Amino acid sequence: MTILKELLSFLLVLVCTHVAHATPCSEGRLEGYETANNTFVSNYNGCDDVFEFAKEADNLLDVFRGGGVENKKFNRCARKGVKKFVKRLYKRCLDPVECDKYGVLAADLVITNFCQIPSNNRIYEPGAIKKNCKKNARIKCKGSLYSSLKTFIESGYSCDAINDNLDEFATYKDELRDNCTDSVKSLMQT
Repeated sequence: MTILKELLSFLLVLVCTHVAHATPCSEGRLEGYETANNTFVSNYNGCDDVFEFAKEADNLLDVFRGGGVENKKFNRCARKGVKKFVKRLYKRCLDPVECDKYGVLAADLVITNFCQIPSNNRIYEPGAIKKNCKKNARIKCKGSLYSSLKTFIESGYSCDAINDNLDEFATYKDELRDNCTDSVKSLMQT
């Protein structure tokens, strides 16, 4: 609900600015932001769907392409509005706690793969935010491998690679840590 209040406040400021200084660019930016916001609120389940929404936002960027001289300016600014919404959404959704969750999940996936238990196009995304989140998730993954392996074995699963002997973890630690990068990448892939 908080994100909705912030978005409504932002839209109110934009509308006020729009009334006082209506230009094709300000109108386009507002249109792009509102279109992205309405699409997200109507079709997605909050932060859990942030990566799926990024694919849809990429489609919105395609909607705002081309046109005549005036339309090009409007569309260029509408694309900026879409990107601004996505960036704010990523900042809100990919906080350090969420990135840590990705790291722990990635560690679980690395261990599941290591213990041989089967498991089941370019998108616009705010690169710096996602890159930072991936970095934090990789660090968390590397630090969570031993506890994930311990939980895995204590939960009754067998890890044949180490004959269920946690002392053998040190032998494979570096190899498993290397797998964190690919695991995080696959989790955060859009």
